[in-house]
Amino acid sequence: AARGAGGSPCPRRRLGEEEGEKEQFFNEVEVDEEELRAESNFANFMEMAYEAIALSQDLFGDDAASEMLLLTFHPNSTFSSVPFDPADFALRSPFPTVHLLRGVDIRKAEESCERRNSTTEEIAMRNEARLRGMGYRELVEMLGDIYVRAKGVTA
Repeated sequence: AARGAGGSPCPRRRLGEEEGEKEQFFNEVEVDEEELRAESNFANFMEMAYEAIALSQDLFGDDAASEMLLLTFHPNSTFSSVPFDPADFALRSPFPTVHLLRGVDIRKAEESCERRNSTTEEIAMRNEARLRGMGYRELVEMLGDIYVRAKGVTA
């Protein structure tokens, strides 16, 4: 079973393969934009992300045509074991965000890289090197500026 922040099991709702059930689900989760709220607590955000991943697996399974990858971005995201690593900004955004990637699009990107004798991992490594070249302080300032502009706050 999928695990959320703190190792707690994520609740999973088993859905059938029928299109009607998928349509019903999407109708249930449709929300007006004004009702959406940002989850500022990182642990709660990650718990929600794990639940979304589990639900995606329940809805679509391993079917290559409908496979989805959920990427999470958060102001506090980190994957490095080094404190204040600028490369962590590859996963940061001014607001908690879940980005959906279709499996077919990922495979197209991999095929494109392969035609250029490259890999998607090399793209990630170049991005990390560029972020480290910019430096942690500059990236903190840039992310802060984006946040302020997005909130409509003027200096």
